[in-house]
Amino acid sequence: MPRPPKEMKDSDDVILITAKVPKSLVKAVDEAVELGYFPSRSEAIREGLRRLLTSLLFTLEPVNVIEEMMKKNPPKNTMPPEVYFMKYALDYITENPVSENVFVDYTDFITKTTLLLKANRKDDVKKLITDIKKVVTE
Repeated sequence: MPRPPKEMKDSDDVILITAKVPKSLVKAVDEAVELGYFPSRSEAIREGLRRLLTSLLFTLEPVNVIEEMMKKNPPKNTMPPEVYFMKYALDYITENPVSENVFVDYTDFITKTTLLLKANRKDDVKKLITDIKKVVTE
């Protein structure tokens, strides 16, 4: 069951964004608004973005867990840390019952995260985790 839409406050900082969207998607959103699933087209898009970020966060959660695991049991030289992350992340997601509520193909997120870790951008990934947590829990 979808959660009720977040009420926008006048004090919320909002910006107008422009995006090209296929007519078929706009039509479907407008129908959902007309049927009362969302109070407006804008709220439907905001909710979609929140859910997308929640899904991304779900795939990023293993980063912190894996870091602790690697401290306790460092991977062998034959397995780079980013490969260790990819293996553990796939196991974590497929075994986690919450994954049924994730509505995106998270393999793309895992692949991108793996590439970022390989490029020594772990701090950037951890900052993204923190930022997303702030946004989706507001």
